[in-house]
Amino acid sequence: MHTPVLGAGRAHTGLPASRRHPTSYKSRDPELAIVVSAVKATVKGGLGKLRERPRGEPALPYIGPGD
Repeated sequence: MHTPVLGAGRAHTGLPASRRHPTSYKSRDPELAIVVSAVKATVKGGLGKLRERPRGEPALPYIGPGD
């Protein structure tokens, strides 16, 4: 029996991921794993874009037609 290891707010057994969850969704449904991986990458990229700092000179405000 492995003793739980505390870290990052979660306790786990210290085993590799493949042994912690032998019936994870990745092994049961490989197509779902592909979709989940794509969604995670998209969200991560979107969050990265939101966190970007402005580059270059500030632009002039947009003045639309009729303004």
